[in-house]
Amino acid sequence: MLRKKIDFLDDELLDIIEKRMCLVNEVGKYKQNKRIPIFQKNRWEELLLNRIRTGTKKGLEEKFIKNIFESIHKESVYEQEKKTVSKRKKVCSNFTKKH
Repeated sequence: MLRKKIDFLDDELLDIIEKRMCLVNEVGKYKQNKRIPIFQKNRWEELLLNRIRTGTKKGLEEKFIKNIFESIHKESVYEQEKKTVSKRKKVCSNFTKKH
């Protein structure tokens, strides 16, 4: 029973990450059109500090939060730098139209 709940939450986490990456693709397109650098150090530092602050208030370890968001950020930068259309295009277009 507990494992099924964990599996369900893992699936939800993956759905949220997928949706986040769709938005990242949109941000990447915007940055390319406006000739804005993909990596913005100040934004990254602010985001990480905010996530660490929020996560530690929820009882999560700072190192754990930092590792998660560094991985997400690395993938986000990679996605934005890609020039080719993502295989998530259909899913992303459905998601971004709704939000």
